[in-house]
Amino acid sequence: MPALTAPADSSGGSGVGGEPAAEAPAADAAASSAASDDANTSGSDAASPQRSAKLYFEVGKSQPPANAEADLAGVVAALKDDASTKARISGFHDETGTAATNAELAKKRAQAVQQWLESQGIAADRIVLDKPAIATGGGDAKEARRVEITVE
Repeated sequence: MPALTAPADSSGGSGVGGEPAAEAPAADAAASSAASDDANTSGSDAASPQRSAKLYFEVGKSQPPANAEADLAGVVAALKDDASTKARISGFHDETGTAATNAELAKKRAQAVQQWLESQGIAADRIVLDKPAIATGGGDAKEARRVEITVE
């Protein structure tokens, strides 16, 4: 299975827009590897179909967390089980940094997931990318730095 990676950054910098990427505190880095709410935990090699997943990202990073492939395996299974379904990918960001930088970062996170789904045989016309959005109301910055994938 191809590795899930962030889209290439053509700006030449290590962060979005050529700005240096912010370093994640140790607690955020550990939290980004936590399993999604809907992760398949059956221990089976074949993923059970699941209708949604959430991936949490480190501050300033568009590289998906290490657990992303396992968390998305059930979404891929659901999409392959029913060819009439689509994957809706929504990228969210926190309020750290500028609005433009954050929106671009959320977009790159969503695109990384889109590219990986396509690499798993999901047709591009079955993937819908929502406009990046700021996550509000929760107060937990880690929760804000996420991509949600829903099978519709």
